[in-house]
Amino acid sequence: MGIKMNQPIAIVTGSSSGFGLLTVLELARSGFQVIATMRNLEKGSDLLKQAKNQNLEANISIHELDVTS
Repeated sequence: MGIKMNQPIAIVTGSSSGFGLLTVLELARSGFQVIATMRNLEKGSDLLKQAKNQNLEANISIHELDVTS
């Protein structure tokens, strides 16, 4: 993850589907470095596929986050 000093950063929870996934893509498209979090990293394949198709994968990093643990 190569963050520039003046690059905005966003953290999005629930990024594996729905509004979370769409929010990650839109923020990345708008120039944000996005930390996309989800409970199950295996569900991140759709996000990664869409990011790659839109040349956004450099602006997105995926991390596991479960608020119950």
